[in-house]
Amino acid sequence: MEMNGLAALSCWPIEIDLGGGYTIPSKPALDWLIPMIDQDWLGIVPGMLSTDYDSIDDLLSSGAITTTDCINAAHDAVSSASGMPWWSACKLATAVVESEIAAELILNGVDAKVVSIGALVQATYRILVREPADKKQRSKVDSDLKRPPTGLTEKRYDPNVAASLFEQMARSRGVS
Repeated sequence: MEMNGLAALSCWPIEIDLGGGYTIPSKPALDWLIPMIDQDWLGIVPGMLSTDYDSIDDLLSSGAITTTDCINAAHDAVSSASGMPWWSACKLATAVVESEIAAELILNGVDAKVVSIGALVQATYRILVREPADKKQRSKVDSDLKRPPTGLTEKRYDPNVAASLFEQMARSRGVS
């Protein structure tokens, strides 16, 4: 499965395109986890934005943006923060709460209050596919993670475009 490993290295602010300059501030995995598991997209956008919610409410009330715009922005934010398609990240986030996965993460020092959501879901992926997993099992995991939700009508996730956007964002913050 293709992932952007940079997303695992740090918590980053995520720029949101809703017709204005909105940002989800740098947040650890724990802040992302429940909205992703519950697919509470409005809990992400506008819920996690570092802005006055009244301005988003005004845009929604005036029709300048729609709830669908917020949901799409939340999908984009999860993709950017995790370094993979949002649906893959959500499936892995759901796996995090399985007791064996959670225990393995804890034993390996992964602290959801500190690491990025990219680190958490990418570490979860590694646990799911590491040895002695055979190629058939890994292929099954990869196939499930790559499969978008039924009826997905938005543009497909392009890992090359996502990687480029993430690297541009990192450079703009002085990370090389």
